[in-house]
Amino acid sequence: MHLAALFRYPLKSCAPEALESASVGPLGLAHDRTWMLVDANGRFITGREQPALVLVRVALSETGARFEFPSGASVDVRHASMREPIATQVWKDAAIGLAGSAEADAAFSHYLGLSCRLLWLGTSAAARVRSKEPRTGLEVSFADGFPLLLLGQASVDAVNQTLARAVSALNFRPNLLVAGSTAFEEDDWQGFRVGEVEFEVVNRCTRCIFTTVDPATGKKSADREPLMTLSKHRRFDEGVCLGVNVVVRRPGIVRVGDAFSLLGN
Repeated sequence: MHLAALFRYPLKSCAPEALESASVGPLGLAHDRTWMLVDANGRFITGREQPALVLVRVALSETGARFEFPSGASVDVRHASMREPIATQVWKDAAIGLAGSAEADAAFSHYLGLSCRLLWLGTSAAARVRSKEPRTGLEVSFADGFPLLLLGQASVDAVNQTLARAVSALNFRPNLLVAGSTAFEEDDWQGFRVGEVEFEVVNRCTRCIFTTVDPATGKKSADREPLMTLSKHRRFDEGVCLGVNVVVRRPGIVRVGDAFSLLGN
């Protein structure tokens, strides 16, 4: 088995950024989901309700980020401008983000057709502590629940065999895509190593309407696929699942092509 692909999403729900290598720490891939949009009430915005977000691309720099829209328009945001603390939540977990770019707020409000603000997690490692997570001290960025999501390519292939229209692995927004495993084998993994980095599997990842958003068009499928088929074949006590949520036990660097080995299984 080996690491076939590596993806991060600098802005929550944005287009994936394919990487050849990445630094991995307690919060997952460096700079993964460190930006997020909130509405006028401070509620977090995702591709579930605003699927066009998956078409926004982000180019990171040492001083900030450039957000690129499908129209060709873009907006540059400097970290130094993001100074206003804003209280928000990611699901039931309280979080704090930094706002401050009126230009970005206006650009995203125009793009989505609703009033919103751009937040940055900041550099002080001010991540939120998951209120629902029994593991003491588990911190995450603006990700939904865990630092990383792993998926086996064989699992995607197996799902596609049951669909009338194949979908991409990116419908499921993995960080780590593994080749060489059998379909759904990751369900039973306890831990694994990729290159020098060691990970622990926490649980299966529950799936929602976001899986129906085409990463190439930013539109939801009219037939609610692949979620409808997943609900028939991949339903567990906790919900409809595909892939696994992962935490980091030994930080380091991962690279596409790195050998993948199981630990504690």
